[in-house]
Amino acid sequence: MTHIPLQITMLTLSSSSSSSLSLLYFNLSLLFVSLFLAPVLSVSFSQTLSPATFADPSTPDLATPAVTTTTFAVTTTQESREGGGGNETSLVEWREEERGGNESEHVERRGGGGNKTDSVEGKKGMKVVKHFYLWTRRNSGNSSAQALDTTRPSSISGSLFRAGKTFVIIHGFLGWGTEPWILHFKDKLLRVFPTSNVVSVDWPAGTAWWLPGYYTAVHRVPEVAEDLVALLHSLATTCHLDLHDLHLIGHSLGAHVAGLAAAPLQTVSRISGLDPAGLMYHNVPANQRLDPSDATYVDVIHTNGCNTFDKWLDCYGINENIGHSDFWPNGGKHQPSCTKKKKMTNGEIGCSHEMAYMYYIESLDYSVDQTYYLARACGSWDDYEAGQCSCGRETQYMGFSVNTRLNGTYYLSTNDSPPYATKDDGCPPGSATGPGVRMITIALISASTLILVTYPIVFVTKVARRRWAAREWQVEAVAGGSGSSGSVDASSGDCDGDELVETSDKVPIIG
Repeated sequence: MTHIPLQITMLTLSSSSSSSLSLLYFNLSLLFVSLFLAPVLSVSFSQTLSPATFADPSTPDLATPAVTTTTFAVTTTQESREGGGGNETSLVEWREEERGGNESEHVERRGGGGNKTDSVEGKKGMKVVKHFYLWTRRNSGNSSAQALDTTRPSSISGSLFRAGKTFVIIHGFLGWGTEPWILHFKDKLLRVFPTSNVVSVDWPAGTAWWLPGYYTAVHRVPEVAEDLVALLHSLATTCHLDLHDLHLIGHSLGAHVAGLAAAPLQTVSRISGLDPAGLMYHNVPANQRLDPSDATYVDVIHTNGCNTFDKWLDCYGINENIGHSDFWPNGGKHQPSCTKKKKMTNGEIGCSHEMAYMYYIESLDYSVDQTYYLARACGSWDDYEAGQCSCGRETQYMGFSVNTRLNGTYYLSTNDSPPYATKDDGCPPGSATGPGVRMITIALISASTLILVTYPIVFVTKVARRRWAAREWQVEAVAGGSGSSGSVDASSGDCDGDELVETSDKVPIIG
């Protein structure tokens, strides 16, 4: 079936032409139909308006039995992981295969992959979230995620979750919980932080580039946040998750989900907003979007933040500073890698919007003793290009190694192809929490000051060790020399996976 996009052409009314008046009435009628029947029409025109259609004219019709499945090509070397194994997913390279037969879930073509039907029928007891996927180093494979369900306590208590550093990734409009970039991000996080937990929030965020679908996704943002709060509460009470160890990372609408979820908790350590959505979020109260009060530190990367007449067609990110530190690479409106219309996961549409997570993921490759992704505090992009922005007293970085002691608006430039980070040789490396500053600080302390400070500490430590040794001897004596030290089980309070959850919710690579 061929879909023809609806087009409304408004004609100029001539005061002396009755035919123009008729045409005006006709066009107004079409406008009425487009506004009030848009949700129905969006189903018919979803394939026409999807990014895959613009990128690939040969896209098959959804009515055909075949379903497009994204299967990742093995383009990187195998990494041996403790208990998990598997291949690290390549973000850019994957291939499509046709799969026949009846499918339990309707799938729509979306760039290089698919997206589930935009349905709010999730788990019973959860408002809209379909799945919370958990990965650890013991189940790091793409399809090895455990599905956490707040309505099934055993899915949490018997999971592999371990109290400690926890990353929660929240996709945005048209996304899903196992998008290629999320799987790639997960791989890098578990490699850099092998004892951490990575959770992906899979929520229905629309199925077509159509305004009513976006409005529906926006309406679901607070409900997704409520579901996420329920999960975090369960992890805190069952698995002893410390919210100070929590880092929420959201792209587009997902950034606002992170803010709304963290606000009532008040103790979340960090939120990273990756080009937070702008449409319907410009000039709204702070309690309706991501803002600095939502976490101890909020850093935001703006890659498509515009405020123009055609913001829906060209600008997807918010054009406001909404964090403690806001980064505007290349001015924050359009990214150089997209000016050549290079294909991203969604084709050319939304390329700059998606570069936020590309930069963020790449930032894991650099440390604070380098000057890659080094950003300068500045009043505007024009001032930055004119060389009027200094390095500042402390170094600031865009991405994972952000200096949480600094607040402000920052600018930097990037390359137009990977690796995107450029090296700023004009500023010294190191941050307030990095090795550079620590070494300088230690060098400035005189020898006499060190002696005065360290001697009491050494004395107190020796006394404490003697008392602890005596206490251990008494414990062993009471135990009758049985060798029992009275130590607490290290896994106490953690969800150690002894009761692994057998679930039919296998992680679908197609979304």
